[in-house]
Amino acid sequence: MRYLPFLRRPALIVPLLPEDAPALHHLHEQAFYHGWGAAAFQNFLNDSRIIGFGSRIAGEKRRFSGFILARSVCGEAEILTFAVTREYRRLGLGRALLEHLLRFLYQERVRALFLEADEQNAPALALYRALGFQETGRRKAYYNNASAAAAETGKTAGTVPGGDNIKRSDAILFEYRLKQPASRSSQNR
Repeated sequence: MRYLPFLRRPALIVPLLPEDAPALHHLHEQAFYHGWGAAAFQNFLNDSRIIGFGSRIAGEKRRFSGFILARSVCGEAEILTFAVTREYRRLGLGRALLEHLLRFLYQERVRALFLEADEQNAPALALYRALGFQETGRRKAYYNNASAAAAETGKTAGTVPGGDNIKRSDAILFEYRLKQPASRSSQNR
């Protein structure tokens, strides 16, 4: 049978709320080797410095096809976590979530957004580079590659055979500068 992605129901990007924590926990657990617990998401979503958006599947009140969480402090922000369900990958949803976050941060006058990505996560690296993120550094042997194995196999990360013995990979650090328009007073000089 031929794959027809246009038959999928559309997703709506919405702000995340504390009551979304269980759904985010479930999605995160599927995407990462060491998924965060529902309590961690609850704590994040109750923190005023946290910005989160989810792509809700049309017609399903509490089911998400992806989400992005960031923390904003003193004019800078960092992506804490970012995931898209396996069946919604490579359809532009990750890009839509990231662009939505960038627009929000720009409106909030945030100057820079930081993130880190596994050097073996080629789709994520391609997305960040295509959007203009600049590599600023590396953290050696930061990631346990069972996360990548889980993402590719579709298995719950904790069930990847030998997951704790898989070689570690570097984290690539990225920065995106949000250029703000010049203030009117500086334009009139």
